[in-house]
Amino acid sequence: MARTESFAVSALTGAEVMVPNPHHQPNPDYWTQVFAAFAIRVIPLTEADMSALAALRAATALKMPDAIVLHTAITHSATIATFDAALIKAAAARGVTTVDR
Repeated sequence: MARTESFAVSALTGAEVMVPNPHHQPNPDYWTQVFAAFAIRVIPLTEADMSALAALRAATALKMPDAIVLHTAITHSATIATFDAALIKAAAARGVTTVDR
């Protein structure tokens, strides 16, 4: 039986991807097409996420973008794809699966 996977990013993570270099203008149309081509769902962040995000960042000392990735994985029971050692360690401590290949 074939394994199927879906992909998602938080809205903030998606925005970061759109501007890989802060000295260049983003091309949102291109990235919207990429997200659609790979069926990447964009997960909004809301006011309800603020307290949990603040607590997670304080507990892990992760940079906010990485804390958002971890928070999104926790709240959506998702696996994180990353090479970031600090994020992998924080995820493992919270029972979140990571892949790095």
